[in-house]
Amino acid sequence: MFDKKIRVGIRGISGLLGNRLALAIQKQKDIEITVGIGKNDNSLQRIISGHWTRNQLPEKLFLDEPHKIVRQVNRSQSKVEFVPVDQANLKNLCDIIVDATPPGCRGDKWDRIYRNFGKPVILQSGEYPDGVLIAPPIVPETTNLYRQGDCILSGIAPLIDPFREILKGVRVNILMQYGQYLNDYPTSQRVNSTYLNIELANQIEDELGVLLPGKHVVMEQLLQVPALNYYTITLHLETEKPISEKKAAHVLELRPRIMRCEFTSTYEIDHFVREEANAFGMEVPPIVVYDFHNSERKIKDIKVTAAIYSRLIAILPNIDTIRIISQNMHPLESMALTDKYAGFGERFNKNKSE
Repeated sequence: MFDKKIRVGIRGISGLLGNRLALAIQKQKDIEITVGIGKNDNSLQRIISGHWTRNQLPEKLFLDEPHKIVRQVNRSQSKVEFVPVDQANLKNLCDIIVDATPPGCRGDKWDRIYRNFGKPVILQSGEYPDGVLIAPPIVPETTNLYRQGDCILSGIAPLIDPFREILKGVRVNILMQYGQYLNDYPTSQRVNSTYLNIELANQIEDELGVLLPGKHVVMEQLLQVPALNYYTITLHLETEKPISEKKAAHVLELRPRIMRCEFTSTYEIDHFVREEANAFGMEVPPIVVYDFHNSERKIKDIKVTAAIYSRLIAILPNIDTIRIISQNMHPLESMALTDKYAGFGERFNKNKSE
């Protein structure tokens, strides 16, 4: 079907985000993982303990460790053969690299490697403020080093983009997962605490300002609660000219990555939509917009409330970006293709299929 697949290398392939990204890419028919780079830590068990089948493993697996450690890992198991990363000719092995390691793990060594690589690199975990920010469908100028927008930006950008041409400003309220480590499993602490994260709120406000130059951006509130799988985002979009609520809802429901529903809780989304989809081997889009008033009344303050499924939202934009950068594909076309291969069935988004 495709003349040539996009060859991707993943640094941190055995970590939580790298593992999820690799499994998601395996569903994409025009992309293949040709390089996997890991560290000799507990996460490596995902690869050497049978978590992955041999067909799922990348063609080349490298360890970012001294040669002595690499030899020890190879002697300790027979499933895969690792090669020291300093022997990798990444330029010949892949077209693009996604760095899925936690922030702060790049350092001078990997800066040099990426400069020598000379091809696009996506910093999946952000590394704020390094690299040029990208959050599909909002795409910046061409560069070598990109900073992939985090979970929140990946959820907000698709909701704001349809209205960018008429947008004056946006006010943002967020309820999200609390966790000490961006690249680790969320804390299992009992849900009896609410956290204010002023630093993160300021960062998201700054990042939205980068995505929306010339627009007035205000982060009104950001609250964090342990043990949430969903984030709830409420946007107040102030527009230059009035638009009907019905039209605004219709514009959103036609966009990739977004589903509208009439439910009023994430519990209902899980148990009346996601569970049914999973039973048919499908998924539902990670951005679920709670239904608008179906009114022709024209307003200049559009309120959008959405539930963002955290287990999917941070992974898919990387796949979008891979196509956008490597093939100069239109962002919305890339997002639609990612959604199709990810298995988002239209039967679970009635508004799109009617």
